[in-house]
Amino acid sequence: MSTPAQAAANRTNARRSTGPANTGSTRFNALCTGLTARGLTPMDDVNGFDALLAQLRAEFEPVGVLENFVVERIALGMVRRQRGERLEAAYLDSDLRRESEMAEPFLGSGPTVMPLAVQTVADLCNLAGRYETATARRLAADVTMLLSLQRERRSLASFRNSGGNG
Repeated sequence: MSTPAQAAANRTNARRSTGPANTGSTRFNALCTGLTARGLTPMDDVNGFDALLAQLRAEFEPVGVLENFVVERIALGMVRRQRGERLEAAYLDSDLRRESEMAEPFLGSGPTVMPLAVQTVADLCNLAGRYETATARRLAADVTMLLSLQRERRSLASFRNSGGNG
């Protein structure tokens, strides 16, 4: 049990506690339960994701929790691939603009775009390549899993419909 002095001190401290002065590190906390709970980010098209998911469901006609889960993973994998491509393009565009602006005073009326620094290009290509490879493998594995599950389900249904005599 706290003493009256401790309780008064706690109340005083609580009045002084108004949260962080700089919310830069906490302003995106709400996203954890929003878009990112589904694997989406603010830069993704949520309505486009829902439309893609509906198209995939119509195409694959998933049955059961597991097949529906895999179809959602396929949709998310496709969105991640598109996100990676957009990020790569945005990065290249900003790097080209930065290189061009830095070189402009030295070029006069010559070319306005300088080639990217070798290390920048190498780093970008390496990172983009690894991301693309990882998302492509995951997407391919998910599609393979879904098709396998559906073949197995149809085979089992066929077996049951034939009276289990194969």
